[in-house]
Amino acid sequence: MRLASAGRLRRLAVGCLAIAVVLLATALAITVNVAWYGLATLSEGRSAYDLWQLVNAQVNRTNPPIVDKDLYWPDARLLEKHWADIADEWRRISAHYGTSVPRFDDVDPVQSFAQGTWRILLLQFLYTDVPGNAKLCPRTMQLLHRCRGVRNAFFSVLEPGTTLPPHYGPSSAVLRYHLGVSVPEPEQCTLTVENEVVHWREGEGFVWDDRYLHSATNQGTKPRVVLFLDVDRPDMPWSTYLLDWMVTRLIQSKPYFQYILTSSHTPLKELPELNL
Repeated sequence: MRLASAGRLRRLAVGCLAIAVVLLATALAITVNVAWYGLATLSEGRSAYDLWQLVNAQVNRTNPPIVDKDLYWPDARLLEKHWADIADEWRRISAHYGTSVPRFDDVDPVQSFAQGTWRILLLQFLYTDVPGNAKLCPRTMQLLHRCRGVRNAFFSVLEPGTTLPPHYGPSSAVLRYHLGVSVPEPEQCTLTVENEVVHWREGEGFVWDDRYLHSATNQGTKPRVVLFLDVDRPDMPWSTYLLDWMVTRLIQSKPYFQYILTSSHTPLKELPELNL
């Protein structure tokens, strides 16, 4: 009798647990859908940069401007170990394409603040490979695919005499990683983040928080090239992670996303409306 009673209690407990799981999943689904609808409504007529401000408001920044890469993004070591392979691919690309590598403001007109010439070869945008460009550097792409949380990736070329005035990055959901690829005049090339000054050097990388005020300059006579990554912050609370995920998926569903992928290797003569 006691065994039968215990069996019924176990079945009842399992049934209650199953009902609780279903109710929790339903509540979560409703919450996500309501939030998605709210974001979609809010996005009308707004740019991607406006939407990132929603995420920024959720992140309490406690880290220093330059962070410990082994703590925040240890996969940096993989890229640094194989930086010579990355540099070899860039040299082949540069020798073939030269100054036909697009200016950043041809890829994304929002990036028009450079005083001089800032070029990029976009490899990944919002976790998505740029097929035509990715084919040019298969080894680099293979390494990037082994790294966690790479959101955006590109070769960043700062031409001689170019300055990026002080500015803030768009999203607190990411940290930035720079790997020196071609830096023939390191003492002439500087990144200033808040009050910290860093010189890029070939084969060396560092992780930093671009939500601090920052600027960059190349006062040398030769281009400075780095592999530039946006990587997911490892310390986001789950609620911020969920909001960031929804904002990212919303941007991926809009014409702006396809425009960036297309213009990254063939600048368009007529710019489409960049609002979402």
